Amino acid sequence: MKYLQLALLVTGSGFGGTIVSDVFSGGSSQAVNGAFAVSWTQTVTYTDVTVGANLGAPSIQATSTGMAYLVDQIGPGTTVADELALPFSISITGDTAINEMTTLFTGLTLGPGTYYLVVVPSSFGQSDSLDWHDVAPPHQTLGSGVTQNASLQASSPSGFGPANTFSSTSINPIFRVTGNLVPVATPEPASLLLGAAGLTAILLRRRRAQGPSPAPRRPS
Repeated sequence: MKYLQLALLVTGSGFGGTIVSDVFSGGSSQAVNGAFAVSWTQTVTYTDVTVGANLGAPSIQATSTGMAYLVDQIGPGTTVADELALPFSISITGDTAINEMTTLFTGLTLGPGTYYLVVVPSSFGQSDSLDWHDVAPPHQTLGSGVTQNASLQASSPSGFGPANTFSSTSINPIFRVTGNLVPVATPEPASLLLGAAGLTAILLRRRRAQGPSPAPRRPS
């Protein structure tokens, strides 16, 4: 297992600079019940990563449950070895406002790679089934070195959530992933000058060790 840190459920704040997000800023939105996955690929490292989704129950009286997974692959053959954090048990009472994120994972460090957030309700089509708000069209935000992949849905989910068969969907679940970008180290100008000076000194020493070049002969 690739656990980085146990996550705590916190609703609302706690988000920093955006890594990837789909949120509502106009258009239409609805609450959908199903097993969905959102995905992104990053070429850089982010620390203090927080992952949240706009989840809720169908009514103010209902309590909905489900599981959230953060993995580096999905589909048949996926196992707990592909988990990047402990799976999170979701329990939400009442519906939530649009763009109100429930924090599922926090305090993570994610290096270059492709990641999947999978949310699987405990039940489907029931009066207390967990919903995920979606948006059309989504307002997308991407951090440095990040691309977003297609949203996915499992048609007949069962067993270990991420191991189900997923296919592309037109649903755009509302979610947000934030964190702190780790800068890529680059040589400073002073270091470059020192390196050039050192190379020049080495070349001069080699020339001195070889001695002066012989003078050209004059024609007799």
